[in-house]
Amino acid sequence: MSGLTDLGWNRDWVERCGDIAGRGEPRRVVRHDGVKVLVSDGVGLEHVTFPRSMQVAVGDWVLVSNNTVRELCPRVSSLVREHEDKGPQLIAANIDVVIVVFGADRPLRRSKVTRFVALAWDIGAQPVVIVSKTDLAQDVQDLVNTLGVWLPGVEILTTSIETGEGVEAVASVMEGRTGTVIGESGAGKSSLVNALMEDEVAWVGE
Repeated sequence: MSGLTDLGWNRDWVERCGDIAGRGEPRRVVRHDGVKVLVSDGVGLEHVTFPRSMQVAVGDWVLVSNNTVRELCPRVSSLVREHEDKGPQLIAANIDVVIVVFGADRPLRRSKVTRFVALAWDIGAQPVVIVSKTDLAQDVQDLVNTLGVWLPGVEILTTSIETGEGVEAVASVMEGRTGTVIGESGAGKSSLVNALMEDEVAWVGE
């Protein structure tokens, strides 16, 4: 069970899935590929199918048998994006921490900052705001002070992928938790994910 524990499996999840426990082995969804999902037991990965009637998201705990998702464990949170044409879209599930990234190379907009943070609170997750690209800013502390006024009680960290500043602090916040990274396009989300993973797992724009 050590592999599952590394992914967040614990007594609470055993209890949540108790009524359906005999339907398969617990796995966590790590990628959604449309007709199949990639699941992990903390040791290996497996592509499995799922019923079309079941809405599965990255972060879900599922019970798998014979290369098929048999049951979906009850979620504790759901991250949903509102789409004008398609309606609500389920993005991820069972999130503990929402990392909200804003680039120091552009002006901060209070409405956008507070909207992203409110999204985290709404799903029952802890928001952590990251001011990225600090190597491109003249007065980082002024940005941090401004965010502190807008977001009382919210943890604010600064990072620079170029210098390595702050990456360990973000990793510490994420330790033992399930998180997602959101923010404006070009804010440095992919670069931060790659730095945390110590691998090129996300595409980075120019």
